[in-house]
Amino acid sequence: MAATYPAAVVFDNDGVLVDSESFVNRVLAVALAEAGLDMSPHEVESQFLGGTLATVRRWVKAERSIVLPPDFESRYHHQLMARLDGEFHAVRGVRPVLEELVNAGTAIGVASNSERPWVLRALAVSGLDDLIPPDVIVTINDVAFGKPAPYVYLAAAARVGQPAGSCVAVDDSRPGIEAARRARMRTVGFAERTSRSALQAADATVASMGTLLSALQSVAR
Repeated sequence: MAATYPAAVVFDNDGVLVDSESFVNRVLAVALAEAGLDMSPHEVESQFLGGTLATVRRWVKAERSIVLPPDFESRYHHQLMARLDGEFHAVRGVRPVLEELVNAGTAIGVASNSERPWVLRALAVSGLDDLIPPDVIVTINDVAFGKPAPYVYLAAAARVGQPAGSCVAVDDSRPGIEAARRARMRTVGFAERTSRSALQAADATVASMGTLLSALQSVAR
């Protein structure tokens, strides 16, 4: 019997498709240090996973009384892109998952809080760009507000030509799961790096790509 998957699966990028979280957190920690705030990459991940740079800016001002410089975001992105090549790879096991879904006729989309140039380049460096065309990728540049607002997921559903209720989102952060649920998508939390407790609102949770396909079948409707 052929496997039954959702009509569409929308993936977060960093930490779900691309094993980039450690790299991103290191670069952000350096950028924050240059602005006068010392945080370790682990602290950066714990505080900001799944958030936007606007979230970072607000938190730093409210919790540390530091106003980040006007060019903080552009400097951070410049550092990110300058150090990108060869720093990371696709999440272990994700390519066979994508290939299986494509072969089964399931639409694939991406909904990311990251900037579009970063997402496109990260997918290319990771060797996944042949399975995910640019027109199904939605980033923070395409919406007014990022996760936990639902807009990136709603836009991704439109890009893949499916109602949000027919899609399943795969995300590794609390804001991401919240965003997808607010978009009325079913959700699978990817807990390879994230604690299951942070993803408890998801309809299902997996610890590796090895069990994602079965989880997608279990939440398909």
